Amino acid sequence: MDDIENLVKLLAYELWETAGRPSGRNDEFWFSAEAQIKQALAEPPAADGLVAESGPDAPVAQPVAVAAPAGVVAEASARA
Repeated sequence: MDDIENLVKLLAYELWETAGRPSGRNDEFWFSAEAQIKQALAEPPAADGLVAESGPDAPVAQPVAVAAPAGVVAEASARA
């Protein structure tokens, strides 16, 4: 299983648990997780992720804390 598929699996499970573990809806949670991860990987970094400043004395980039849904999506972005 590749890294992305494993992340989808983990997020789908988390979504399923959050929804109260309903039976017969596994495809719904799988496709939702897959879409969320694909979207997170396709989006450019948010402006509050790394902020570049201009000028001769400005640092190249400053890390800023960013909250990601369910933690899993953040891990997917880091592996991309």
